[in-house]
Amino acid sequence: MFRMFQTTALIGGIAAMLASHAALAGPSMATKTSPTKLTLEQCKQRAQDVAKKAQFKISKVLQYSIYAEQGDYSVIVRCAPEQGLVFFAAAGPRMERAAAYVDEVGDDF
Repeated sequence: MFRMFQTTALIGGIAAMLASHAALAGPSMATKTSPTKLTLEQCKQRAQDVAKKAQFKISKVLQYSIYAEQGDYSVIVRCAPEQGLVFFAAAGPRMERAAAYVDEVGDDF
């Protein structure tokens, strides 16, 4: 009986360690940049269009950026027309999916 308690306690301890490690790992994030000649307003409108096309719901439109969400994943498109660049980032629980989303939005821009 005592051995069964030790085994259960050991398994519980390992599970707790793995859970705390996973919580510390946080979300995965992928980024990319692309050149642009669009004005700020054109860039923000294009960002909204490509995010919607990728099935994201626009959650915020700010001065230089748009934020969009789809389930556990978020994307941001930040326009910097004075530098001729647009910045893309996607975050969520799985790196492969975050990378796929940033590519989908960035490549369609």
